[in-house]
Amino acid sequence: MVREWWAGALGASLRRIAQRVWPAFAPWVWLGFCANGSQREDTASTGNAFHEIGWFGTEAGLAGGPAPNPDPAAQWNTWGRVHAAPAVVAALGRPATMVPDAWKDAVDDQVAVGVQGVRDHYAEAVGAIGAALRPTEGTPWSAAVAFASWSAGAGQLAAHLHPIASQLATVPEVSRVDAWARATITHPRPGHKHANPAWTVLRTLQKLAAAELANPHTQERSGGRAGPWFSSTLTAAEVDRLLEQAELCT
Repeated sequence: MVREWWAGALGASLRRIAQRVWPAFAPWVWLGFCANGSQREDTASTGNAFHEIGWFGTEAGLAGGPAPNPDPAAQWNTWGRVHAAPAVVAALGRPATMVPDAWKDAVDDQVAVGVQGVRDHYAEAVGAIGAALRPTEGTPWSAAVAFASWSAGAGQLAAHLHPIASQLATVPEVSRVDAWARATITHPRPGHKHANPAWTVLRTLQKLAAAELANPHTQERSGGRAGPWFSSTLTAAEVDRLLEQAELCT
């Protein structure tokens, strides 16, 4: 499915738009982020307290109101807040649509607003997690921080990382994603979904692994060209431990 999306409308939009908004990542990295979404998804329709819409699950206002909420300052309204951000306007040649439900067929708008929203979450997270864990943009670790801060929130991600920060700071950035997962295994903390570090780690690993499925270089290893961008060394037993811990709720 990931490769089909990469060959379809989503992949085409990512190739046109994503790097204009945030040049740090190849377009296929964002396809990994989108892999658990869909073009017309709206989480408010399944009982969520606020709209999370489209491929990027962008917050678009409280449930019960329109999506996106026309008030940029409305609660949980990332779409409204960034729809006219300079990078979004530069990428699209205009602000993203604010017409309720028009986002459903506006893939370019979803991509521009989605990438900008994740970039904003990342910037907040970089300030919260501390200089020792500050990523180099474009690496798997920087993508992990970006994706996890969108999912859990910058403050919650910082809370997950704080008890293991000194341990992770000694690990080279190229190995830090797996080190984060292993440190989480040894420091379990029961909680519901985003309050549980294992839940955040697993969601992040899923997105990074999905990105690698779309990486064109993964098919070029034998030719001596660039290899995988992300390749986890976690064992099946370690993944099982994370799954077990993610189910530990308070």
